[in-house]
Amino acid sequence: MKTKICFIIYSLGNGGAERVLTTLSNYFTKTHVVTIITFKKETHYYELDENIVLKSIDSDSNSKNIFEAVINNINIIINLTKILKSVNPDVVISFMTTSNILATISCRIIGKPIIISERVNYDFLSSQVWKQIRKLIYPFANYLVVQSDYDLDKYSFVKNIIVIYNPLFFKDIKELKEREKFILAVGRLDYQKGFDMLIEAYSKLDTNWKLKIIGEGKGRDNLNKLIEQKKLENKVILVGRKKDVINYYQRASIFVLSSRFEGFPNVLCEAMACGCPSIAFDCKTGPANMIDDGENGVLVESDNINKLSLSIQKLIDDKQIRDKLSKNGKEIKNSLDIKNITSQWMKIIEKVNKRD
Repeated sequence: MKTKICFIIYSLGNGGAERVLTTLSNYFTKTHVVTIITFKKETHYYELDENIVLKSIDSDSNSKNIFEAVINNINIIINLTKILKSVNPDVVISFMTTSNILATISCRIIGKPIIISERVNYDFLSSQVWKQIRKLIYPFANYLVVQSDYDLDKYSFVKNIIVIYNPLFFKDIKELKEREKFILAVGRLDYQKGFDMLIEAYSKLDTNWKLKIIGEGKGRDNLNKLIEQKKLENKVILVGRKKDVINYYQRASIFVLSSRFEGFPNVLCEAMACGCPSIAFDCKTGPANMIDDGENGVLVESDNINKLSLSIQKLIDDKQIRDKLSKNGKEIKNSLDIKNITSQWMKIIEKVNKRD
């Protein structure tokens, strides 16, 4: 018998959480009935299977004060509860903190089991109000999925909790004979991703290799100013959004993750799976779960720009090391295979479905 699975997320934009949810939905819809509910009505960025049902609360109002915020969230809960009643899922799966909190309340109202999932590390949430609400509401969820052992310890106030990594998104990864001499980074152009530090590190290199940064975001203007300040206009390229990012992973000679913090950096595992020699800041969660320093990648002390620059220079200068990291990095494909990850999800889906 097919399980009716309902995913909930704020939107289906081009972020990492959205990509994971889309990937899981596309896989589950082969054997189950899948609905996705979003808070914001917009065109989905990633390709969705035609059998997936999309519904939206269409709540995109910005709150000017606490009173408006409370009213808006109450309206979201009311509308979400109505949609969930009409969908009548066997299990609800919610992604990201605000969605998790509101979805958990709705599911408790109508008596539906819910699995909530955090996509960044525990410390990312800055609002003290939402931290307290999270601590109050999360224990009412049937299960919490996190992405690191660090978070596993932090969410001690939740009874049922498990670590499940993100699946790889690529079906077929072709091997190219020769890589091009450029450095690649991928992610939103914002403070979290640390591209300002990467550009600083790049400015210290002795190389004619270019740096290409794929992504878009509010930080573009500041990064452009930094590029101009460093006189790197012809060497650092802000590529913008690209749906064919796999093509860049396959062509680049070095990939760099310069994030100040992460949950589970999808772009790092993607680059490694494509055989792109990878360097990452050893930020609080994520990279150390993927990289065995010196074997399948390089870990650099978090936020240390000088060490990052030296590590990049070393890989530029030594093709033998790059070849070793490329070969060993590809092994990540086995542990993050979509079948392996979805089987872990199905185990907890079956648990909460039986429990209720």
